[in-house]
Amino acid sequence: MKYLLPVLSILLLFTAVCPVNGQTDSLYVSVKSSFSLSLHTGFIISHRPALVHLQKRHLRMAEVQYLKSANGDKTWHRIYNYPLYGLGYRYIDFGNDKELGRGHSLYSQLLLPLSRHHRYSINMRFGIGIGYVEKPFHYETNYKNLAIGTKLNGTVLTGFQFRMFTKKKIHLFGGIDFFHFSNGAFKLPNLGLNLATINFGATYFTGDPIVSKIPAKEKLKRKHEFNTAIAIGFKERYPPEGPNFMVNIINLQYHLPWGQKGLFGAGSEMIIDQSLRGRLEEDSIQSSYLEGSTRIGVFGSCGLQLGKWDAVLQPGVYLYSKLSEDGFIYNRLLLKYRFHQHFYASLGLKSHFAKADYFEWGIGVRI
Repeated sequence: MKYLLPVLSILLLFTAVCPVNGQTDSLYVSVKSSFSLSLHTGFIISHRPALVHLQKRHLRMAEVQYLKSANGDKTWHRIYNYPLYGLGYRYIDFGNDKELGRGHSLYSQLLLPLSRHHRYSINMRFGIGIGYVEKPFHYETNYKNLAIGTKLNGTVLTGFQFRMFTKKKIHLFGGIDFFHFSNGAFKLPNLGLNLATINFGATYFTGDPIVSKIPAKEKLKRKHEFNTAIAIGFKERYPPEGPNFMVNIINLQYHLPWGQKGLFGAGSEMIIDQSLRGRLEEDSIQSSYLEGSTRIGVFGSCGLQLGKWDAVLQPGVYLYSKLSEDGFIYNRLLLKYRFHQHFYASLGLKSHFAKADYFEWGIGVRI
């Protein structure tokens, strides 16, 4: 199960980039806002043996969404067949009242139609936001909860959804979701909560849809580019209630556009993680500051072009790391926003398989 999230992310990105045959030449486009209600059932993914005991019974969720349809005034709206975007809220019964309690999450989300016909669509779903877990780890009263160390966390959503247009203003839908809670190791323990669910629901649109023609292929004005970025993160080192350490990252990346939607490339980076020396000393390994704190990695990169936004997955390998406990493979989910022709801001989550390492905030230059 520890490979599930990286593999799923690659599959979702590949599916979104590749064209899907079978679309009609016209479709219903909802031009105003919509409200949705859905119910979920599923389970906690025990990606570590230490989390198996948290699976007491099936989890349940209720989800409310407010979505708007892209109106087509931007090129990427038309390329992605008029996606839906907006806010969602989830109330979560984790199925374990004693050690997890209940949860809440508020998040922004994007539904990208992979295939959109006159009366139905198949969509890929992304989301990112904040979450609340009622009963995090406590060294006296809740020491068995090794998944989450804070009440406030970040959340990430991925999934597939099938929508059927039963009437002009009503959609019925169902799908599968993977929902992740993590504080990015800002406070330990933080093995992370990974939730897999199936869901069913209905959407009501406030305005009448219009019939729109599928546009001819349009080309985005993206060329190959070099990026360099610096980023910063914070993380706690075991045992829980220990000190926080700073992480500094500098990287170089090269990207090429892939068709109308995708981009791919590669890069290298140097990471100065101040928490690593302490972990080495616990294993009686002595090192200088730079020798023990430095990690050097190379990574591949694939993602989606969404106007001024890029959503990117970067699987990587450490070429140098004095600490081998985490393994030599890592992953990063990265969201980049271009606020200027040559500059962008980024938010990333770096992990070793399904275990978060840290959140990072960065700024970069495009050449």
